[in-house]
Formats: sequence, C-alpha cells, structure tokens
Amino acid sequence: YFDNLVSVIIESNPDNAELITSFGANCQNEHYYEGAEYYYKKAIEINGYSAKVYNNLGVAYSKRKMFDEEIAAYKMAIDLDHTYEDGYFNLGIAYGSKGMVDEEIRSYQKVIELDSKSSEAFYNLGHAYRGKEMYDESIAVFKKAIEINPTLVDAYFNLGVSYGKKGLFSKLSNGIIRGTYCIN
Repeated sequence: YFDNLVSVIIESNPDNAELITSFGANCQNEHYYEGAEYYYKKAIEINGYSAKVYNNLGVAYSKRKMFDEEIAAYKMAIDLDHTYEDGYFNLGIAYGSKGMVDEEIRSYQKVIELDSKSSEAFYNLGHAYRGKEMYDESIAVFKKAIEINPTLVDAYFNLGVSYGKKGLFSKLSNGIIRGTYCIN
C-alpha cells in the first residue's frame, strides 16, 4: 500500500526533489536503506545540486557497507558545498572504516577549521591520531574535546588510554576517574 501511495504522490509531483528526498529520509529512518538510496538518487536526478542529499545518500551507502560509493557521495556533497561540515565529518568516518587514517585526519581537521567548537570532530581526530600512534597529538585533541564539552565521557576514557600508551599511568587513571565522575 505504501509503495503505491508513494508512486501516486511522486507521479503527481515528478519535479519535486524536496518531496522525494523526504521519502528517502523516511526510508532511512525506518532502516530501509535500499529504499533511501533509491529516493535520494531520484532526487539527485531532478536536482543534483544538494550537498545534503548527497550526504544522506552517503549515509544510506554506509549502512549497506558500500564504502566506495559512500566516500564518493560525501566527496560530491563537499564539491557542491566546500563548507558542508557534515560531509567532511562523515567522510572522516568513512575513511576510518576503510583504514585510510591520513585521509580521516584531514577530514576531521577540515571540520575543525570550519567549526572550532566541534567536540565530536576533536574526539574522532583523537582516535585517528592514536591509530597512527601519535599519542601527543591524540592527548591534545582529546583535551580540546573535553574543554569544549566537559560531559563527553568517552573523551576522558580515551584521554586516559592515550596517556597509558605513552606510559603515563598516573594520568591514565586520572582520565578514567574523571570520565567515571561524569557518568555519575
């Protein structure tokens, strides 16, 4: 029934990319990622100039483990809008999923360049740095994430882990204790 209703609505509004995008978002919210992909592509056929639609398409691809397509969609979003933080952020996640840590780092650095108050970007950048055994850098950005958002519990724990990787065990326990304090 739903598919028939959607078909009728689209047939009566064939050039309404925003409406079709909303069907993609609804599919995505219902975890029907193949349907989301279909509607986002249809919206792009009508209006291929929406960074947000390409970003949403990338998210749908990520849920389907289509990582190359995901990366291409985020890159297209960024090409359309060089200031689109979500595109850079999601691109960083995608690169991380593929083990492309240098590219992941550059993506999060770009988010931070666009929004110096993005605790999530600092936090993810800390993980990327730690993955490259760049512990001083990971410590610095985990601290920055905490400075921006003192309730970001995971940042305390990961700060402690980075201290531990450097052999600074007294600071390791301090980070974990502070993270535990935030939870309680």
